Amino acid sequence: MNDDVLGLYLCLGAALTVLIAQRHVVWPPWHWCPRHVAEALCAWFVVDLGSGLLHIYLDHSEMANDGSFGDEQRRAFRHHHEFPGGKFRADPAYHAFLEMNYVLPYTLLALLGLAAYPRTWPLKTFFFNVAVGASLTQCFHLFAHARTHGFWVPAPIQWMQDAGVVLSPAHHRLHHLPPYDVNFGITTGWSAPLLNAAYTPGPQQSPYFL
Repeated sequence: MNDDVLGLYLCLGAALTVLIAQRHVVWPPWHWCPRHVAEALCAWFVVDLGSGLLHIYLDHSEMANDGSFGDEQRRAFRHHHEFPGGKFRADPAYHAFLEMNYVLPYTLLALLGLAAYPRTWPLKTFFFNVAVGASLTQCFHLFAHARTHGFWVPAPIQWMQDAGVVLSPAHHRLHHLPPYDVNFGITTGWSAPLLNAAYTPGPQQSPYFL
């Protein structure tokens, strides 16, 4: 996908997201009451927790070697351990924003479905933020690697990384040290204390070709 198409795609997604937010969720955020703030924070924690649980499974579950989608994802995650900056080095035109392509169509559909419910529907702010967070998870993950390896990261993303709002390079760097058994969440990193305490190391499943 060239930069022009990518830019159009992202602008369309952002415009649709804001439109849905304005019409069907309490928006702008400064009109939120404490309940809305709590729902948003819980949503981003849940997204990070979900990304961490998936990460644990793909990192440490056994390969079936059956050519399945699950094996493809396991192999991709374990290859990423060995070559964390590989996507940026392999393609000079690569942007971390491209990671949104995998989930953005589905989360936009989820947002459209959410728009069908009244604004007063319980937990609507929560589910709105879950959809947005799921869209951005891999994007934030790859921006952490981009900054570590000296590739372009927008200044606002860097500020959010330094403030701990999204996944920071320093936090995620610890995950890439063998045996890859800490800091599994790749959205914000907020779930790390919980997952690090709960995770019981299993058989080492890296490098990726095992």
